[in-house]
Amino acid sequence: IDGYNEEIVYLFDFICVSEAELVVYDTDSSRAVRKRETNAGDFVADAYRSVTGADVAIANGGGIRAEIEVGNVTRKMLMDVNAFNNDMCVLEVTGQQLIDVLEHGARKCPESSGSFFQVSGVTFELHTYLETPVVTDQLDNFIEIDETKERRVQNVLIDGKTVDLDEKYTLAGSAYVLLQGGDGLTM
Repeated sequence: IDGYNEEIVYLFDFICVSEAELVVYDTDSSRAVRKRETNAGDFVADAYRSVTGADVAIANGGGIRAEIEVGNVTRKMLMDVNAFNNDMCVLEVTGQQLIDVLEHGARKCPESSGSFFQVSGVTFELHTYLETPVVTDQLDNFIEIDETKERRVQNVLIDGKTVDLDEKYTLAGSAYVLLQGGDGLTM
């Protein structure tokens, strides 16, 4: 046991100080990161974008697992936030694909969904009063957008500019979501 403890001592190395509590849960103990923007979700998505240099980053709310209290932060605490040890990756996507990704992630909002995306590098309006235009299969995988319905995700901006549907953008996130189609991201 002593040998094992020596091997993992690095997990408790001081990394930084958090000046704010990074929130994952609402006061009713529901997972806020699965239904609305949170500072913990912003932190994870911002970290993805900062490390990769991507235009935009997404972090699925279902993958963000722990809060961080005010004070010293260790490597283990950060690993607990991203508990699944997913590889990070960057894809080149069109503006249309990016908007479809955001629409898919918001399709169940305000209901709780692990595929609700925390974002960095992009802003948008989410009109939850509209019926979702996302069409999925029986496994909840993206098939298409029903163009007869108004989109819930509107006014999508990157760096303050309207997303060009044909332009190429870099999108960072976990390999689970972006490469393996996790959370139904099959577009």
